[in-house]
Amino acid sequence: MVSFLAAAALTARIRITETHVADAAARHERLIHPLRRAAGQVGAGFRFLAGIPALRRVTFASAIAAFAVGAGDATSYAVISQGLHRAPQFIGVTQVAHGIGAIAGGLSGLLIAAAVLVRTHIPAELPEAALTASTSTSIPRTARPSR
Repeated sequence: MVSFLAAAALTARIRITETHVADAAARHERLIHPLRRAAGQVGAGFRFLAGIPALRRVTFASAIAAFAVGAGDATSYAVISQGLHRAPQFIGVTQVAHGIGAIAGGLSGLLIAAAVLVRTHIPAELPEAALTASTSTSIPRTARPSR
């Protein structure tokens, strides 16, 4: 709740200066055809994503992942009601189990990664560089292995 209030307070402090369009034709276009303008902006966004190979791959992979998650969510109701012969409200129990498994997996993955780093003597900055490399297109110079 506190974070929500802090975000609301910080958002309220943003000052916006808008310039008014003097041209009547531009004002008419803006007021009458908002869908055309929105479609143009969405198209520009897609062209931007398509123009950069790394963004294109990430966007495509994210779309496939979102589709898979959505399909999994939809089929979970069918599995629970028809396969397990439970009420649809039982999805709450499976979601709790899923959450507990995610937390346990995250913590155990952290412990396993820490153990592997200690045994293999991997420099401490390498995992951070790997995370940075997974979210950007360039690897920092400090993360490249020495020869």
